[in-house]
Amino acid sequence: MMSAWLVSKEHIQYMIESATRFHNPHGMTDEEARQDMADTANMLWEANLKSIQTRYSVATDTIQKFTQEDFLQFTVFTSMKLPEFAQLAKSINCYQYQSCEYDEFEQSKANKFCEDLKDSICRALPGYEDAEWGGPNGE
Repeated sequence: MMSAWLVSKEHIQYMIESATRFHNPHGMTDEEARQDMADTANMLWEANLKSIQTRYSVATDTIQKFTQEDFLQFTVFTSMKLPEFAQLAKSINCYQYQSCEYDEFEQSKANKFCEDLKDSICRALPGYEDAEWGGPNGE
């Protein structure tokens, strides 16, 4: 049996910053965008902590909250290379594995964020728009 663990702050930050490559918040000031990133990061980390608390039925470490300042150095990137898509997908899968121990995870905002981000990765893959709908021969 594998153990569950609290993912690092950098792991969460990587997922949040990567998500903005696909969903850059339009109409938000820089301050509002950074606050939105911090709020989403806190939601993800809290779900991961809840999973650990469920699995081990004991109190575990608390988390240091994300703030806007954690995202001050963030720069929106416009494109990703294939290895970056693969790394992001694996990081999301790792996060979901570490966070899925509580009953409500499948319907949680954290899981929806992950599923939406994985969908964004698929849609951004080179050749996706030109691929056939259905099977490789359009069937």
